[in-house]
Amino acid sequence: MSSLSTTSLDGALKQLYGVKRVLDLTYERNPFLAMVPKFTGFGGRNLPLVNTVTQPQGVSSDFSVAQGSRTSARIEDFLLTRAKKYSIASVTGEAALASKNDAFSFLSGVSVQVDGAMKALARSLASDLFRNGGGSIGRVATAINVATITLTDITEIVNYEVGMQVQLSATDGTTGVVRPGFVTIAAIDRNAGTLTADQNWNVGIPTAAINDFAFRNGDFGAVLSGVEGWIPPTPPVLGQLYFNVDRAIDTRLYGQRFSGVGLTIQESLIGGQSLAAREGAVISHAFINNIKMRDLINELGAKVIYDRVKSFDAAHIGFRSVVIDGDAGPIQVVADNTVQSDTAWLLQMDTWKLCTLGSATQLLTLDNNRILRETFADSYECRVGFYGNLGCTGPGFNCRVQLS
Repeated sequence: MSSLSTTSLDGALKQLYGVKRVLDLTYERNPFLAMVPKFTGFGGRNLPLVNTVTQPQGVSSDFSVAQGSRTSARIEDFLLTRAKKYSIASVTGEAALASKNDAFSFLSGVSVQVDGAMKALARSLASDLFRNGGGSIGRVATAINVATITLTDITEIVNYEVGMQVQLSATDGTTGVVRPGFVTIAAIDRNAGTLTADQNWNVGIPTAAINDFAFRNGDFGAVLSGVEGWIPPTPPVLGQLYFNVDRAIDTRLYGQRFSGVGLTIQESLIGGQSLAAREGAVISHAFINNIKMRDLINELGAKVIYDRVKSFDAAHIGFRSVVIDGDAGPIQVVADNTVQSDTAWLLQMDTWKLCTLGSATQLLTLDNNRILRETFADSYECRVGFYGNLGCTGPGFNCRVQLS
């Protein structure tokens, strides 16, 4: 290929971004995204997820009582809907023209941008998968009449990049409205957990306030509903629907909660597994923040046992785990830096499914074009997208653990 044409470039991109490469780009450093079971046939307006709340009643030592008290099994269908997210890769017309006689050079430049777009989308999805669907990626802890602010939880600095547009709200995105305006991140101190904007925060967002929740521009109330959405920190209230289900009637519809405050991480994980096992759960995996994993390894000392867990759909991709023997079986503890720093998620993996329309991250090529001329700019773009949501067919078999 000695010269550039959109047809030849499109064909090259098709070959370059085969299934294995896309999975490699998507799953790198994103353990839960890699390990969660997948369903890629999420068509239609919604996807019913059947959850059995109660078994048929009509049990008694007295036959007439058993017959008179019989009831049918109660089944609730969560009607899962799709969320959307996009990532755009762009190459300037000047770069295209400069390499018009060297298509491989241009393809290399395009692939750098497309790789980055896929990785950025995957990182955003990885964070969403542990959150409640509101879109919040952090919270402002300091004054906002300055350009540099500190996050309440500095480990959430992993959710930000230079150049990202950020909005604020007084709420976490599941209710309320986003404040008008936005700022653009100009610098990040990842050790201090600080974000420096291109202007004072209260200039770009005039009504900004301390303790506001932060959002990637456009994400407020619009992202997939992650593990925290299915297993909220507090029980839902009656009449509050979640994917068309009133979950307040039974913990089986919104999961277990265990407080590990005052306990070691090991004790907390074993306690949470034991609580869920009481309800029949077979929890084999726990996901914690990297800082908590460090603490767990130090806590176990010479008794630490390492293992390796695999991706659901890419056997060549795996992640190191620490094995803890719980009273209901071994727990594979996996570090994922998008997990909230004060939380451990104890999950029965076969109750979860990332349901998508096509691959979780995919080049959007419905018109068979992988590279497009931009209408209002001297550049060419590739579009990467996600259509789907996280589903659970047994919330009660999973446990949220509050760590010290």
